[in-house]
This record gives sequence, structure tokens and C-alpha cells, in this order.
Amino acid sequence: MVDDDATALRRLYPALLQLPADGLAALVSAARAVSLPAGATLFDEHDPCHGFPLLLEGSVRVTKSAPSGRELPLYRVTPGETCIITSGCLLGGTAYNARGTAATPVRLLLVPRAEFLRLLALPAFREFVFRLFAERIAGLMQLVEEVAFRRLDQRLAGQLLGHGATIRATHQELADELGTVREMTSRLLKGFEAQGLVRLGLLKGRVPKLVKDQEYRRFFMHKTGHWLGMDVHDVGDYKVGDEWRVLEPGMVLTVEPGIYVSRGTRGVAKEFQGIGIRIEDDVAVTKGAPEVLTADLPKYPDAIEAWMAAGTGAERRDVV
Repeated sequence: MVDDDATALRRLYPALLQLPADGLAALVSAARAVSLPAGATLFDEHDPCHGFPLLLEGSVRVTKSAPSGRELPLYRVTPGETCIITSGCLLGGTAYNARGTAATPVRLLLVPRAEFLRLLALPAFREFVFRLFAERIAGLMQLVEEVAFRRLDQRLAGQLLGHGATIRATHQELADELGTVREMTSRLLKGFEAQGLVRLGLLKGRVPKLVKDQEYRRFFMHKTGHWLGMDVHDVGDYKVGDEWRVLEPGMVLTVEPGIYVSRGTRGVAKEFQGIGIRIEDDVAVTKGAPEVLTADLPKYPDAIEAWMAAGTGAERRDVV
């Protein structure tokens, strides 16, 4: 282990400082540094458990898989936390019964099982392990409650709110977090869209039927984006065969949800007619996080009104 790893270990896991000096030294000398790229599998079902991980960087996603291939997300491990399933396997001498995947590039220290069991004889280390064990159990109980007693649309709404004002996630990633399929997530998001249109009075009726009949297409007639290149609408296929095309570094596309109400639209209040609203971002796909080319432009009502009130039309064009 390098000195930087030892320093990070002490900073992220301050409870380990309560260990006797020789106990902490033994842990540091026995631990093996491991680095893995995003998407790598740390452990899978039926794998033997080789050690106790102490995460220094990145995030690990722990899931349970069904025979059909669907996954139920159990929890994430971040720096300063531990994996309850690994702890259970080490204590019971059993194989893994879940999968751990690097959600981002990770760096961790792996304490061998023999050293882990020896350290359990020390009260400070034992308290550290069981305290984190109890915290993770509480989180799993909350997950059981969510899955058993809350509708999927409620869970999705809570998940979206948890992402903050800006959500950087695909429909598939949202589905993975919920333990469902992408098609269900997309359908629920369309339902939220229809609920907003009903609340505004643009649509009338029951949301499930409105979504099924695609009534929202009256006001949102295009898709959520298109390729962007030398021209506003660049050429390129969106599907390869019957499969949606996988994004690759170098691609640029728009993300542009909107609502458009034509003049003379029947059944719509006059105050909404002739109004169109589109919130667009232009996004470049990279090897890492996507680059939002329009990130600095105002998108929220208060910011747009402040920008419009800041100067003349010519000055506003300079901003754009």
C-alpha cells in the first residue's frame, strides 16, 4: 500500500484510528490496493469472498439478479462505507449471493479474510464493522418497504427529486435503479408529462388512457432530440437494425422537450393558444461524462426573465 492510500484510509474511515497502533499497522500492511474501471465486476453470485473492501474512490453498485436477467438494486457503496453482503460472507464463510459492479472507476483496499477475522477480536474494529452493518440493514429495510408498499410511479417520482434540479440519467439508468425495465420507466415518464398537461387543462381524461392513446402528441409532436452537426439536423441513423443506436464519443445531439399549442386548437383555453415552449440543450458525447455545450444558458423562468431584463435585444443576442 502506498502512503497516499494509507492517508485516505485514515481520513475516510476515522473509526479505524481507535484501533491500537499495532492493529492499524497490521491492517495497513495486509491490505492490497485494487483499482478497477467503470463497469468492472467486483464480485458476482456464487463467487468466493476473498477480503473486506475499504473503498477510497468511486462508487460500487450492488444488485440482485433474477433468472430473467432483471436486476433489483440493493444499495451503493461509496468511500467511507462498507458492503454488508461482503461482511456477511466473511463472517459466515459463504459465497456471494449478489453482484457488485463499479458504477465509476474505483480504488479500494482489500483486507484479507484472515486479517479481517483477526481484527474482529479488537473491540474498536468489531464496533466499526457492526455499526456499518446496522446502518446498511436499515437501508435495506427501507428498500423492502419501498418495493412492497409504494407504487412504481411514486418511487420514480422520489428518485427524480433525489437527483436535484438537473437529472443526468438515461431512461435505462433510471430503470436500473428502480429494478424495472426501460419501457416501464419511459411509460411512467410519459404519464408524468400527461399529468402536467391535464393539470394545465390542455388534456382531459384519465392519464393511463391519454398515454395509451398518445394524446400528448397533439402538443409534443417530435422526439426528445436529434443529431447535431454542421447543419441543425445532422444525418445519421437512430437505429441499427431493430436496436436503438449506442452513443459513441464524438457524437453530438440535442435534448429538447417542449410543448406547442397551435392557434385554433379545439378544447384549449385561449390563453395557451399560439404558445410554444422548448427547453433545449446540446450535448457532446465523450469517453467520460457528457459535455453539455449549452450548460451556461438560462433555462429556468426566473433566470430567463432576469436575462431578458438585463439589456437590449442586441446585448441579449451577444449572450447567446
